[in-house]
Amino acid sequence: MLRVRHITRYRYARPVRFGEHRLMLRPREDPDQTLVFERLRITPEPGRIELQRDGHGNFLGIAEFDSSWDELCFDSEILVARGAEALPPIPPLPGLWPFPLGATAEERDPAAWARRFMALSHGEVLPALAAMNAQVRRDFTYRRRLERGVQTPDETLSLRSGACRDFAVLLVTAARSLGLRARFVSGYVHCPEPAGGPRRLGGGHTHAWTQVLTPEAGWVDFDPTSGRVGAEGLIRVAVADDPADALPIQGVYLGAAADFLHMHVEVSVESEAPASNSAVPFEPSQLWGVA
Repeated sequence: MLRVRHITRYRYARPVRFGEHRLMLRPREDPDQTLVFERLRITPEPGRIELQRDGHGNFLGIAEFDSSWDELCFDSEILVARGAEALPPIPPLPGLWPFPLGATAEERDPAAWARRFMALSHGEVLPALAAMNAQVRRDFTYRRRLERGVQTPDETLSLRSGACRDFAVLLVTAARSLGLRARFVSGYVHCPEPAGGPRRLGGGHTHAWTQVLTPEAGWVDFDPTSGRVGAEGLIRVAVADDPADALPIQGVYLGAAADFLHMHVEVSVESEAPASNSAVPFEPSQLWGVA
């Protein structure tokens, strides 16, 4: 099981009023992941909060406030049980390395980039996607970008660097260019201390990756930041066609621009052994008002 603590704190120079905030903090109900426990504390306490479902089946919290404060804090804790996942063997593509990147305009085009992998895989979708995923991990530089927004896929191909969300959008775009259904995923990643191997990138904050509907195995998770295929160590919170629809927290405050001081985010993801009693009681947050 994986336990996640996610704290987001906003500070202001003086008390301000808060508008509606939209929260994507509760994990999805997927066959391979089960929410065992959740707790959500919001300071100041909202005047109203409710839980809804969006068109993708994601949980969407709506919080409304009726008080002024110089700080706004969302403190979320979840415990998620991971289910078993069966993926077919994925053969590596022969002759993949070296594989040129960004040398010509065509090589900066995600569709042309994707077609080269499909040609090497002789039309086999899963090996082609796995090879794309692996190349991002091998040849691109991970950069934690604190600024808003996502790079365009051609920018990511040209720069050969980006944040996890940039890599995820590149892979979504490449898969869609092949006529496949693909979507952006946001959530968390478990990054245990390595035993002689490289630490998995993307931990210490929220994470983003890609899901593609493959003919061989249905929906499959591809994490181009780590190069891994499959959902091991990942917790899905939201899936979306556009990254802007999968943000953990969105909201506004009523005041001057200078009132905002800073935002601080802390995320920890730790592994826990399952309880001796397999029927772990589920303790939903009372703030959601749902069981």
